[in-house]
Amino acid sequence: MSRIAPIHPGEILWDEFECRWENCPDWAIEIVNEHEDITPESAKRLAEHFGTSTVFWSNLQRLYERDMKNV
Repeated sequence: MSRIAPIHPGEILWDEFECRWENCPDWAIEIVNEHEDITPESAKRLAEHFGTSTVFWSNLQRLYERDMKNV
């Protein structure tokens, strides 16, 4: 049985929130490019920027890390 590859939170930023260089801060683009993970500070900043919660972003990162351990 094949597994689905874990999805980095940067993919969610790109696909669901349409975070592009012209409408997102540079630090968020680093997450989109998978050069950075979501930290508590960036979760707060993403929540403010997109009108979401810090828990949402923290959970995306936590789930990604969990899934990467099972690859």
